[in-house]
Order: sequence, then structure tokens, then C-alpha cells
Amino acid sequence: EKGVMPDKITFNTILLACEKGHGYELASNVFDSLPSLGIAKDREAYGSIISAHARAGKPELVFKALDEMEKSGIAPDEITYSAAISSCEDYELALNLLKMMKSKGMAPDRKTYHRVIFICSKFSQVAHVDNLIEQMSVDGVCVNVNTYNVAVLGCGESGDENFAFQLLETMKKQNIVPNERTYDAVLSACQNSGNQELAFYVLDAIKADKIVDIDSLRLSQ
Repeated sequence: EKGVMPDKITFNTILLACEKGHGYELASNVFDSLPSLGIAKDREAYGSIISAHARAGKPELVFKALDEMEKSGIAPDEITYSAAISSCEDYELALNLLKMMKSKGMAPDRKTYHRVIFICSKFSQVAHVDNLIEQMSVDGVCVNVNTYNVAVLGCGESGDENFAFQLLETMKKQNIVPNERTYDAVLSACQNSGNQELAFYVLDAIKADKIVDIDSLRLSQ
């Protein structure tokens, strides 16, 4: 209207806003229209559309965009992969992106590992969760109470109370002390699955262990 043409920064801001705001169709349209507008697709643009594809559960488009990015001379970096993984809701896509990231010599950080663990746990992928926690240790990424908490939180969403309890017992064997968040997540999994017997068993264990104040737990009643 005032004769000012939108530039690369403007379009990248729009792409980022669409990706964060779940505006997938608009993000795709804006990204595809960049060449015709004389705007080069840069690292930020690719990063936004890759994350948008990941959030929308479109693995074929994620890998297509990564391939196109490399062919254009822009190598995907840790931020590209980590952002895509953080947007994933598909555990297979998250695992594949993590594998690609490591194959290119990149070191996933704790946040990235935690996201993949959460998604796998959410879909009751027990073997993958166990393997990821082991990978963290091998890669020198500290496994702590938050690592197990994100796994147990995933169980809470899926209602897989048996896996949640298994994780609780495993962390104790590893001398990792559960906290209120851990126990709340285990009890949430029991609640979502309707397993009252296990819930009461966990509550009795909390009282016996005296690790946390039972009255501080959201689901203790």
C-alpha cells in the first residue's frame, strides 16, 4: 500500500509465525511462493517449513525439504534437526531425524533426546525408550530424574501404567531419586488406565519410601 515490498525477513517471520501457530497450509503456500517473489529460500525458511511438515505429520515432505536444502548448498545443522524433532508427534519420524542427525556427526542435546523419549513413551514404544536412555549415557548426555520424568509423562498420556511403573522401578535401581512430578505422572497413568490396584500400591510405596510428601501430589486423593 505504501510501496514497500516485503523482504526475506518479513517472509521468514510469517513462516515462523505460521509454523508456531499451526498454520500449516499458509506456511506451505508462503514457502512455495518465495522463488516467484524473488526471495531466496534460506536456512530460516527451510527450518520453519521442515518443522511445519514435522508438526503436520508429513515425513515424506520433511525429508524432501531436507534434501532440497542440502542440494541448494545449505547444510541442515543441529538447530534444523532439533527444531524438527521438537515439532514431531510421530515417533518414527522423530527417531529417523535423530538417526540422521547423529549420522552427520551432530550431537543431540538432552532436550532433543527428551523430546524423542517422550514421543516414544506416548506410543508405548518401550524398547525405543530403553534404547534412547542407553544412547544418552553412551553419548555422554547426563541421564537424570527429568529424563525419566518425560518418559513417565508420556506413559501418563497413553495410560500405559505398567510401563510407567517399570520406569519408576528402573530409576530407583539407577539411584535416581523420583520427585513429585514422577509420582504424579505414574499415578496419572494409573488413573487413565483405570488401574486402581496399582495406584494404591504406588501410594503405599510413596508412604513407605518417604521420598516425597504425599499431600503434595495432585493425584494422591
